[in-house]
Amino acid sequence: MYIFSGGEPLVRKDDVIRLCEAHPDCEFLAFTNRALIDETLANEILRVKNFIPAISIKGFEEATDSRRGKGACQKVMQAMCILKEKKLPFGVSCCYTSANVESLSSERVHGYAGRNGREVCLVLPLHACWKRGGSGTLTHSRAA
Repeated sequence: MYIFSGGEPLVRKDDVIRLCEAHPDCEFLAFTNRALIDETLANEILRVKNFIPAISIKGFEEATDSRRGKGACQKVMQAMCILKEKKLPFGVSCCYTSANVESLSSERVHGYAGRNGREVCLVLPLHACWKRGGSGTLTHSRAA
């Protein structure tokens, strides 16, 4: 399996699909924020049969929206529905922090994703290049 991570790999979805076509004997997984998953891409994924998106979630709606922007959670659910309707496998990627570990460890979050077709769940710690801000929030810090 080849895994695409960093940035948003689906910005180059045409190239990703071409890789899938060129290597039908391989599986490809991409961590994605879900923004580019639509009916057209889902049809391409269905056609090539060797691509699995891992959609980033942060927990409940409040946690996901606070990290990804207002309405992000609803768009995640919409992307899951599109993939489920086409019976396509997908995963979720959960990056835990002190602010969302409770919601990410709840049956409610994982039960919802599982009932909607999620087949893989990747739970990752927040990278060390983040540090705790004075208000208890996480702030980005460049590594020295």
